[in-house]
Amino acid sequence: MADEQSAEEINEAIFISGTKETSDVPVIYIDPSELGGFFDNSDKELIEQLESQIPGSADAMLNRVREAESNQNITFTDIAQAAKIKGPFAINSITIGDQEYCVVNKPDNTLDTKEEYINALIYGLYDEETIQDIISNLPINDADMNKIFGRHEGVHCNQEPVIHKHDLLGGEGEADQITLDRFKNDGQDDEALAFKDIRYLATHDSGHSTGVLLDSGDKASLAHFAIAEILKNQMDGEVNKHHPWLENMLHYNSTTNATNILKHDPEGYFKIINIGLEELEIQVTEALENDLSDGNIEMVIMAQITIDSAKGFEDAYRRRALGQDIPDNREPTQLLPQEVEDEYYAREDIQIKIIEKRSKTEAEWQEAEQKHSPSADAGKGYEPGKDGTPYTTEVRGIPTGLVEVDFKNGVSVGTDKTPITHAFDQSANPAPEDIKVVNAKIPPITEIIPPIPVANNSEYSTQS
Repeated sequence: MADEQSAEEINEAIFISGTKETSDVPVIYIDPSELGGFFDNSDKELIEQLESQIPGSADAMLNRVREAESNQNITFTDIAQAAKIKGPFAINSITIGDQEYCVVNKPDNTLDTKEEYINALIYGLYDEETIQDIISNLPINDADMNKIFGRHEGVHCNQEPVIHKHDLLGGEGEADQITLDRFKNDGQDDEALAFKDIRYLATHDSGHSTGVLLDSGDKASLAHFAIAEILKNQMDGEVNKHHPWLENMLHYNSTTNATNILKHDPEGYFKIINIGLEELEIQVTEALENDLSDGNIEMVIMAQITIDSAKGFEDAYRRRALGQDIPDNREPTQLLPQEVEDEYYAREDIQIKIIEKRSKTEAEWQEAEQKHSPSADAGKGYEPGKDGTPYTTEVRGIPTGLVEVDFKNGVSVGTDKTPITHAFDQSANPAPEDIKVVNAKIPPITEIIPPIPVANNSEYSTQS
């Protein structure tokens, strides 16, 4: 027990050292291991922790959180419970007198080893055997993981408050980039690559999908966020449509799906994806030959992000799940002149929320929810409702599907050609509580990655 406690103290000290290394302001710490359970005095314990470090910090932090969340009903209990279940996070821009501070939530004693971090980051995405392979093939240790997340949270202490989803992704990208640069400066290139691969493998966490940003150096955009939200589902949908196992009764069973195909036939999985990506690149390149209009530029930007995200995932999976020696020398996809791409990312009218005001009454919305049941059709890359139309559950502030932008009329047009309000004027934005995306339409992957020209499914067989 003494050794275990000593290891926990060492990991905690490394995490704290990491935050101080990158934060430009003094840091106040929350220790979630010392907070009580869900129905006790965790609020009082949180206040005592903060006040014992810097008097006045408890109320200052609470006011800062309420301001950031636009919610005056948030309590110390809410923050304490978040500290116990969310893992490390930072609350910046806390002013006490003339001094600015940052509050950082430390990892608790169930989240301070390499295995615990990796399991938390990719839990539920892969089977237990694959997760253990990933852990074994990551050349990092407990100290590295705590240093990574300490440095990462320290960078957050220096950032401006987040307004939009892509601002959140941009902040995460900056924190990851500075963290990785520190490792590279220390001669730890393998450790830096390992963490980038973790970001690619955590496909469910669109808010931290920074791998493609770390590879390209591009500014985070709404396009990056939208693609991160749906990419893995789209890849799985394409594989489900074209992999020969799904038509071969010798292999078929009730659990045959893209996840199992990725595990048992990764070469077949990635062959299907790469054929689709090649077709996508050909299509958008042809579209650009005679037309550099805004709509085509955005289409190409999204294609570049799609290609690089998918290839980054493949490289990471091969290195970590399969243990293959894949060099980290892939160049980012460049289908546009760099100056055109830079101009796109600099445009404020692009980097805003695409929204649709709720037009249905609550009763109508509930009726729509019942109509569009969440029964998955893995073969189409999306979940259709009972009437066969694609849908997503309600998403706050951003559609998870790709849209065509009609710049002339100031609207985005869905795949069914219905307009989705595109608020070019920030002053026209509705209040946050009114921002909804209702029944957002997700196109099948073949509308983003074009249909794969298949003569027969034997083309995808990796059996020799």
